[in-house]
Amino acid sequence: MEIVRFTRYVLFAPIIGIDIPEYLKTTAMFYRIVDVEKCFKNRMATEFEALIAIFSASKLIPLDETWFRIYVYLFRKFFPSLAEKLKLPKVTLNEYELHKLNELRKDLFKKQIEALRNNRR
Repeated sequence: MEIVRFTRYVLFAPIIGIDIPEYLKTTAMFYRIVDVEKCFKNRMATEFEALIAIFSASKLIPLDETWFRIYVYLFRKFFPSLAEKLKLPKVTLNEYELHKLNELRKDLFKKQIEALRNNRR
């Protein structure tokens, strides 16, 4: 039964955000495959999906310092060579920033699971 649940999540849970390029959606699915057990255990979306959500939100409103630092941290993690080219600073998240990132990941996971439940009806 876990396999079915994991598969549904990997393949059908939405990537939360607006105007997300297909290559980012595809990449997000690969990270889900790798982290699916951890996602369910911790009830959190992947860090890559958090990166996409922050990227998406930044199209609507400017990021404050906290969210900018989280974005840079994630961007450097997933796109290190591009981050170097852009000369983005190296960022270590403090406890508050880690908490905010994990809260976002929990919220994304919750929305993904709700969307899967709604699609079954």
